[in-house]
Amino acid sequence: MIVDRDLRFVAANRAYLRITASRIDDLLGQHLFDRFPSDPDDPNNASMLRVRASFEKVLSTGEPDDLALIHYRVAMKPGGPLESRYWSAHHAPICDEHGRVTHVMQLTSDVTHVADVPIASVAAALARGGQAQERLTDVTAQLHDLRQVFEQAPALIAYLRGPEHVFELANAAYLDTVGKRALIGLPLRQALPEIADQGFAELLDNVRATGTPYVGHGARVALRRGPKQELEERVVDFVYQPVTDAAGTVVGIFVQGVDITDRTRAESERERLVAMVGQSSDLVGFADLNGKVGYLNPAGRELLGVPGDATQTTIGDFFDPEDRQVVQSEILPKVLRDGRWSGEFRFRHFGTGELIPVAYNLFALVDDNGKPNGIATVSRDLRAEKRAGRERADMLEEHRFLAESIPQQVWTAQPDGRLDFVNGRVVDYFGSTREAILGAGWQEFIHPDDLPDCVAAWTLSLQSGEPYHIEFRLRGADGVYRWYLARASARRDATGAIRHWFGTNTDIDEAKRIQDTLRARVEYESQLIGIVSHDLRNPLSTIEMAAQLLQKVELPEPANKMVGPMLAAARRGNRLIAELLDFAQARTFGIPIHPAPTNLPSLVRDVVAELQLGEDGTKRLSILHEGSEDGHWDGDRLAQVVANLVGNALQHAPPEATIRVRTSIADARAVIEVHNDGEPIPESERATLFEPFARGRTASSKKRTRSVGLGLYIARMIVVAHHGVIEVESAAATGTCFRVVLPSHTERAKPV
Repeated sequence: MIVDRDLRFVAANRAYLRITASRIDDLLGQHLFDRFPSDPDDPNNASMLRVRASFEKVLSTGEPDDLALIHYRVAMKPGGPLESRYWSAHHAPICDEHGRVTHVMQLTSDVTHVADVPIASVAAALARGGQAQERLTDVTAQLHDLRQVFEQAPALIAYLRGPEHVFELANAAYLDTVGKRALIGLPLRQALPEIADQGFAELLDNVRATGTPYVGHGARVALRRGPKQELEERVVDFVYQPVTDAAGTVVGIFVQGVDITDRTRAESERERLVAMVGQSSDLVGFADLNGKVGYLNPAGRELLGVPGDATQTTIGDFFDPEDRQVVQSEILPKVLRDGRWSGEFRFRHFGTGELIPVAYNLFALVDDNGKPNGIATVSRDLRAEKRAGRERADMLEEHRFLAESIPQQVWTAQPDGRLDFVNGRVVDYFGSTREAILGAGWQEFIHPDDLPDCVAAWTLSLQSGEPYHIEFRLRGADGVYRWYLARASARRDATGAIRHWFGTNTDIDEAKRIQDTLRARVEYESQLIGIVSHDLRNPLSTIEMAAQLLQKVELPEPANKMVGPMLAAARRGNRLIAELLDFAQARTFGIPIHPAPTNLPSLVRDVVAELQLGEDGTKRLSILHEGSEDGHWDGDRLAQVVANLVGNALQHAPPEATIRVRTSIADARAVIEVHNDGEPIPESERATLFEPFARGRTASSKKRTRSVGLGLYIARMIVVAHHGVIEVESAAATGTCFRVVLPSHTERAKPV
């Protein structure tokens, strides 16, 4: 039996319970001498004092103690009287991990038969008792050693008794695995309820029923290793070994196992790392301290062209003889001393002998005591990187050559706007140094009147990422300012972030001067046209009015024939003057329009009717409209477009021809088409047909018309002012068709 330091029962086997006529439930927690006082009437009887003294000696010294023969009274059956018995007892300490005695185990034997023999026999018996005591001492010592082994064994050990698999023994390793729970005396399902549904109880039942051991490998069991902890998976190898009595009946099961959780996890991690290393594009390998290769991944074997098994090679085989000496004499000692080395080096290809540049990273492998036991490397092939570097350098050189070759000032800037490069043309023009121009130094060379707008535009582009576009004056080395057009665009990375700005400055000083000269000339011409047109319009209007009055009076026949041509000439002169005025306005400011609600079919009919008054009736006019009728345009200007297109068709169509005018409004756009079957417009004239002073030829005479060539130009400018387009198609088979496409609703004129 076993008692704690207070001499209270914590365990007793069946033999002890039998010879003391006791039940385990009646003993556990009871004080030894309260349960077995020897003489209840004498609390200090000699027998009890001897036993107490032996226990106290063991507790104080940590050494075993023996009582070869002691008289002690106990009841031999439950509830029976106390009987005198003679005992032989051995008391052995049980210690914790710190060597402190926590319990005392008593091994006792009933030797009462000695009291019933003669004295001589008693003496002999005592002699035999002494021998028995010696044997008991040896057995006890062995038992103590076994107990130490049992408790300190790293394997999980337990003994389960009976059909309920009651725990009788469990060593420290077992208890630690299950969370240091109190298992002794409890059936399996009560002691470890979480494993009830995991199949282990059924395995134990089968071992008990069949008497056949069960061996489990890599079994996974979920255990709760603390009162409030979640289930934790452990992995164990174990054996359930049946224990039988003399009759061969299974009375218990000896459980022995090994917790391989950490090893399993380490192996899984190793397999994962090996798989990752196997997929790595870098060379990964390791070797022992003698340089013998223990592992080289597939990328490494391919990089070096290693034939066969890489473990048959050494580190020295990876290098050219000259480099091998450097590795062995300089690099490896440094790795073993400092733990690692990194730098650029060269490997030698096993097959071709090519020297391969690599980023060579070496580090020492160490054991649990921090002592180096091997060397590992992760090395990257630098050939592609070096090729890319050379290509980048060549490309950069080409870009610099191009930047220096083009006849413009070229510059680049960081995302924050600071210039980091200017070509030689910038340096030469400013007559300064690159250092003075880079950063924000370029602002010193901009005309003071232009600098605020320039900085504001540059800041806006830096913030928005939009292209930079501005005109300003730059001061040259001679102190003279010239006009330049600056443009810059941002280069972005895959995320859209700006990486760099690329810009140019183009000298537009001469163009600005020419532009100013042309603008002055256009203004002068416009003024001249306006003055001349005004001065001509008054007499022409007078002639036209006079001709109209003469048509109303009786005149001699010769005079009457002159009135019609005179009126037509006056009207033609007024139209020419109107076209000249429109041309001057269009070229300078664009055609002004005043959109208002307009009925398109009515407008076309009115224009056609007016034009038919001046015709001889040999040509027919067909009008067709589809869809909606109303839109929002400048009716007078649109009528001017229709009149020009229909008038041209009448002029160029052959006799008896039909001019077809089709209009439609649908899907928020209006279409006007004027078609005639005359000869096609020559290919050479189509490109300039809508330019000022472009005149076509008549179909019959092949001569230039008497028009000054402003009608189609003015028509195009009116259409553009309505945000529309005008185009022409002309072929011998299909005739000529002018097409105008307008939005059905125009708010204001489009700037020109």
